[in-house]
Amino acid sequence: MKAHERIWKALCHEEPDRVPTFTQSIEDPFVRRFDEQIGIEDEAGLFPDMDVSFILAHAIGFDSKWIHLQGASPPARDYPAEVPPLPEDQWAGKSGQIHVRSKDGSKSWYYDGALKTPELVKAWIPYVKDFNIPDANYYAHIKKTWDVGCAKDIVPIPTAGAPTMATWASIGMRRFSYLTRKYPELVQGLINAWCDVTIEEHKCIFEAGIPYVFICDDHAQKERLMMSPADWERFVEPVYRRLADNAHKRGCKFLVHTDGNLNESFPGMHRAGVDAAEPLEYEAGMRLKPLKEKYGDKITLIGNVPSSDALCLGSVEFTVEITKQCIKDAAAGGGLILAPGANILATAKVENVKALIETNKKYGVYPIKL
Repeated sequence: MKAHERIWKALCHEEPDRVPTFTQSIEDPFVRRFDEQIGIEDEAGLFPDMDVSFILAHAIGFDSKWIHLQGASPPARDYPAEVPPLPEDQWAGKSGQIHVRSKDGSKSWYYDGALKTPELVKAWIPYVKDFNIPDANYYAHIKKTWDVGCAKDIVPIPTAGAPTMATWASIGMRRFSYLTRKYPELVQGLINAWCDVTIEEHKCIFEAGIPYVFICDDHAQKERLMMSPADWERFVEPVYRRLADNAHKRGCKFLVHTDGNLNESFPGMHRAGVDAAEPLEYEAGMRLKPLKEKYGDKITLIGNVPSSDALCLGSVEFTVEITKQCIKDAAAGGGLILAPGANILATAKVENVKALIETNKKYGVYPIKL
């Protein structure tokens, strides 16, 4: 069975030939260490225009890896010329995220809390709505990338959009809590403006022939959500329902990435029609068995192999045992895509990442016999 069919069956809660695998980002120090120990070869240029981490994911044996559209060239979004006012050291990047520059101008990073007043938030709502997405040629390039990956049996799953994260991060967590109480209409306006842009991007991805897409939409901390469950239901759940409906009416799947403890948002994701949740961070308290019991026929579970506890700090033996436990807890009946519970981190051990894949190929074959 090919990787794309394997993943599609898991997303449809059917049993493929074996449990499929996925990885999100692979950090550069791990890539270099893998190349030093084993070597990375793109034989005969199998993956033109793909970065080395994608080639590495194929070499290790993953069935799929995400690719970020926002960092692509040409840019995935183009913003209007007139930018609403921001503090002097901050600027809006091509993705629409607000950045802050270092003093010497050489570096930038996402900034938390640039929209310091209700007036600034109000000014940004029509600004975000005016974002332009690329023309059809751009999405044809993404489809070509998809076709090349699928032909080589590794699926490049695109990511596009982050309506919740773009909203709370640009406002700042303390002011976000204040605005949800005092100016809820502004919070709803901003998150729905980001949702409008994301829906347009997703439409183009689906119309290009790619049947599933991630949003990278962090909304949780290690112990709980970044907002109250009631606020999540009020502001986020309707947005996820819009995104899921947009996918489903085209026969496609809507996947959500957010780090942290998602136990409080799983009921709302189920009500909204989210098809899959990732990465189910083990170190944040996420466990597959109770999720499988409650949502196993509704939401596909992606991830949960501990990125730090197992892949970075653990032994090969520990990685094997916890990978087997993930398979035992959630693989039966489909609806599981095994993956690290976060990035493959800089300090991950090569032998442990390989053990994850090899253990799944040995014990993740259907019917599951663990």
